[in-house]
Amino acid sequence: MKEKRRKKRIITVVVCLILLLLLITGTTLFVHGSKENEIQKKEVEYPEEQTITCFKEQGHDEAEETEIVYLQKGKLIRRENIVDWTNSPSKERTCEYYTKNSAGLNSYKGVSSTCNCGDSYGHYTATYVIAEIDREEVRLKQFDYLNENDIFSAAQWRIYMEERNFKCTES
Repeated sequence: MKEKRRKKRIITVVVCLILLLLLITGTTLFVHGSKENEIQKKEVEYPEEQTITCFKEQGHDEAEETEIVYLQKGKLIRRENIVDWTNSPSKERTCEYYTKNSAGLNSYKGVSSTCNCGDSYGHYTATYVIAEIDREEVRLKQFDYLNENDIFSAAQWRIYMEERNFKCTES
């Protein structure tokens, strides 16, 4: 009788140990699999090159405004602003504004700007080379859309621009 109880206890202990071993193995495999999935999720693939062009037909002083951001593997490389106007009632003030703006921007490292005005037209361009500019000196709205790894949130940027009545396309 004692021997039967002893065998039952041994069998019960062995079964419990086997179940415990299976539980530990299953948990370990699950945790390991979760970590691999998490690592794969973090390794997001970004296009080699990406351009987001946002356009507004009726901007300030009825000018056409275009803002372009250039990305490489998710990183912001360059931003370009282009403003064109024709026969604007305030074309002289518009030209004066962008000429002064252009002169001021050209004093910053990594920024180049031009403004050309004629009797019935005007064209302004400003280009910002992100790697060359001092982020404390030149504040760009795009910096708000960079994460800790300097990856640019293209989707959030489009939402921001479209809320400001720009029409955006990606290529």
